[in-house]
Amino acid sequence: MASSVGLVFGWTHNGVPRTKTFALLTGDTIATADSFTIEVPTDQGSPLNYATSYSSNTPGKMHYALTITVESVGGNTNQ
Repeated sequence: MASSVGLVFGWTHNGVPRTKTFALLTGDTIATADSFTIEVPTDQGSPLNYATSYSSNTPGKMHYALTITVESVGGNTNQ
């Protein structure tokens, strides 16, 4: 089994906590990569949060970097 890393992203919309769980990314080489864009309507002033998980038969074999970029696109976020 290769190593795997997971990501869960969370926010609040209309007072309801929401989450998006992404598929595990598996592999142990620098060719293992993923990229995605999601749009999340959020309540004003509510935080965005995330959590990662790591699993491997050989602990420490996978090294990963996570970059999250947030962009405000304006408009009414409480629809």
